[in-house]
Amino acid sequence: MSFFKQLPEKIGRDLSVAEDAVRYFDELLDLYPTSSYVEDAKKNKAKALKLLAEKELYVADFYMKQETYSSALGRFEDVLKNIQILVLIKGHCLELWSARIEMIINVKHNSI
Repeated sequence: MSFFKQLPEKIGRDLSVAEDAVRYFDELLDLYPTSSYVEDAKKNKAKALKLLAEKELYVADFYMKQETYSSALGRFEDVLKNIQILVLIKGHCLELWSARIEMIINVKHNSI
């Protein structure tokens, strides 16, 4: 819980404590599935994961604006594969496909 309490308010800060919090919430859930802390652990883990996803999406949006589509694509895919908070993603699925399309167009254009 101490890692969770150290989480910053904004995603522009170092979020390594969020990763630590998720790891320890997972440990609590695995080792003590009947604990009275399970519900709180699940809620707090979801909050930490949401912060991590928001940070990745923020960076991906930056790469999209810079037209660095392969970098944006990697960030969007990372959120989809690893963080799995699909509710958070909102319109970012469209951004993922936009990044893929732009990357394909650039690859085909440069190979001509």
